[in-house]
Amino acid sequence: MVVSKSGEQITIQPPQMSVQLPAGQYRIKTWTMERTDEEGNTWKLTGQYFGENETLNIIEGLEITLSIGEPVIPSLSIKESDLRYSFDFYLRGQRSEIVEMTKNGGRPDAPDLQITNADGSYQETLTFAYG
Repeated sequence: MVVSKSGEQITIQPPQMSVQLPAGQYRIKTWTMERTDEEGNTWKLTGQYFGENETLNIIEGLEITLSIGEPVIPSLSIKESDLRYSFDFYLRGQRSEIVEMTKNGGRPDAPDLQITNADGSYQETLTFAYG
């Protein structure tokens, strides 16, 4: 995780689950988590773009817990224009940051979107494309 204070950047690396920072206001720049699944694939999550109002106030002698990392929140936005629909899928973190996911250093397969109407008479599966 990288945090900044008044132009300085501080990088916190695991296994440091707890670090002591001087009192002051900080901004989280990025965080990264990496795991290996049972098939040997390396999955990496990177969170960034927290927004201008996202600050951490560190007070001398008080401990805080950061809500970053998993779980991440999948989001789907749907837009209608001239009887056409467009879909956008993205991942957000617990602090509304944008999260990127990679598998073995590249993009994983694009997710599928299953569409079904209320009575089940219409069903379609669409695959998102990266672009």
